[in-house]
Amino acid sequence: MNEFENVNCLVCGENNYHNYSDKGQFNLPTHVVICKHCGFSYLNPRWSNERYNAFYKNEYDDYYRPEVKSNYTYDVYLPIKNNLKRLDKFGYLKNQPENIIDIGCGMGDSLIYLKQQVFKTANYYAIEPSSFCQQHLSKNGIELLSTDVNADWSNGNENKFDVVIMRHVLEHFLDPIAVLKKAASILKKDGLLIIAVPNAKKPTKRLIKNYFRVVHVSYFSKTSLTNALSLSGLKPGVLLEGDEFDAYELFCVAQKTNDELSVKFDKEECKKQIEVYNQTKKLDFYYDFKALVWKLINKVKNN
Repeated sequence: MNEFENVNCLVCGENNYHNYSDKGQFNLPTHVVICKHCGFSYLNPRWSNERYNAFYKNEYDDYYRPEVKSNYTYDVYLPIKNNLKRLDKFGYLKNQPENIIDIGCGMGDSLIYLKQQVFKTANYYAIEPSSFCQQHLSKNGIELLSTDVNADWSNGNENKFDVVIMRHVLEHFLDPIAVLKKAASILKKDGLLIIAVPNAKKPTKRLIKNYFRVVHVSYFSKTSLTNALSLSGLKPGVLLEGDEFDAYELFCVAQKTNDELSVKFDKEECKKQIEVYNQTKKLDFYYDFKALVWKLINKVKNN
């Protein structure tokens, strides 16, 4: 199996980039580059589709979702509760939806909460590669539309869904534009695409130990996400760069449109993104020192 592949920018298609980092979380190979043409961050080279499929099927839960195989210690429904508050704030989802799908839904917490507490008569669907999660979805009456986001799951489902959810999954897709185009095709005329992704202009602390991840193929900013949506025939009605629910998250509600959408590629975005990463990286020593101090304090308390 050829583990790595080289790719052009996933948004503008250019092959001119700045190498920023070869290191990422868990010491997995994470080659972060920044496009010099549009400023979009992505992995290059990255794992091949075959390697990613094997990882998501057999390894991902152990690295990133250990809670799915143990008892929950937090409110798993909090993200969907917060998203519902956001939607209510902007006047969305006032009517009973008929069909709802969550792409990359994991254990299906959002769907289960909506099914049990909010829209009890709706039909619920999912796309999820994890075998363990698929069993949980089935037990909760959620229909599995596909196990592979790269498959042809949109065929035969055009204009079917009132709500398409993609919460912290768009950054995982090898071809985010292709997935967004499929999402647009399955949306009803007035359907909603709900997206949440990490904000590359507000990366969380510790770039190498936390933010850069081999499973995060893309690192979206407000500019690059807007461009990706425009290229997919989608128009954001709401696009938040952090709020009271999550200061580091891009939250977007988009709908498909027949309007001619503009795409703006700005070379200055590359310099801006490098500066953001550099400023974040400078804080690594502070956080490492703080963690060490807390470790020593706890050690003294326990002795």
